[in-house]
Amino acid sequence: AQRVLSISLSQQQQSDSLIALVKSLYEQSESIEQYQHVLFANLAEFLVEKDLKLDAEQTYLNFIDYRPSSMWSPRFSLALLNLYQQQGNHPAVRALKETFVNDYGLESQFWQAHEEGEQVELLPHLLAFSLQHARRLYANAQLAQQPDVPQRLNADASEQDAAHMESKTKDMSKSEQYAQAATWFARYLALTEQPLASEFIQSDTFEQAFCYADASFESAAYFQALATYQAIGFDGKYVPNQRTMSEDGALSSETYQRYEVLAVDAAYAATLTTRKILSTTAANTSMHKQIVLLRNDLDKRFVEEHAQDTRALDIATQAAQYSFASDYTEQSHWFSDFVLDTLSAQNFAVNDAIAIIPNAQNTYRFRAEPRHDLT
Repeated sequence: AQRVLSISLSQQQQSDSLIALVKSLYEQSESIEQYQHVLFANLAEFLVEKDLKLDAEQTYLNFIDYRPSSMWSPRFSLALLNLYQQQGNHPAVRALKETFVNDYGLESQFWQAHEEGEQVELLPHLLAFSLQHARRLYANAQLAQQPDVPQRLNADASEQDAAHMESKTKDMSKSEQYAQAATWFARYLALTEQPLASEFIQSDTFEQAFCYADASFESAAYFQALATYQAIGFDGKYVPNQRTMSEDGALSSETYQRYEVLAVDAAYAATLTTRKILSTTAANTSMHKQIVLLRNDLDKRFVEEHAQDTRALDIATQAAQYSFASDYTEQSHWFSDFVLDTLSAQNFAVNDAIAIIPNAQNTYRFRAEPRHDLT
């Protein structure tokens, strides 16, 4: 009977008539709420069969607008997305994915109003859509730095899709574009931390976290960038786990190698970010002093943990100079020793090291002497 009713309505004013009918029936009995989505689904399917896809799209949209808090709203959004994809309507596909995350994601009223069993149904789509949009925005922001390169999202994007994105971002500064990308990476990373999300994560989280930190830095959100670089490079927050294991249970060596390389890059980026923050922070303030201490700590950790990295020598050289200028005697000697040992291993002359580090002469003289008098 519901199928016949839907077909009958399709011959009239389609979904508009159906909404009016449902509202009228609801006033008589609230039981209509239990199967009203079936009426809309049948009508949309019938319209698709008759190749009336625009009318089918409007049917889904009318239900979503009429019952935004129903679980059938995101389900019909996905059905609508499928129709857009069949028609090759890429801008509509992208816009609907963005709307889907905004309307049903962690920050939405919809998410808060539904139980875990219903939330888990949305998670794979929220993860996929938020990551796709974050990557697209990030790539577009990178291309925006190249004045002679059109802002194309990727090789698979249609001309219509690329033009649509370019029109949306052409009036945005590079910093604003990176800030937008960072927002979407943050949404994705928040979703990955949901208890039920692990089985739906399809990419390595540490790479997305690094992109989030990088986008944050480029948008001048330096503290946000620093926290994420530290989490990756020093705190081990994003170490690959069972999500990236192969079928035999072994962690992919290629995955772990990529993680190790990126973790060192993140650690180095954290040291550079402290310097950037110091360059934008007023001297002699409590914040400036705190960041100086953090810079010193991260410098030492980087040199200790990644002594074989070529960048460790640069960090140690700078740190020795900073320490000497600030009268941090013991710390200055520690970094100077590292520099001298490294340069000696590379067959540099001691005089070359002295030219690099102002207090290297004193350090060299004290190397064989006890340090008990240093504080």
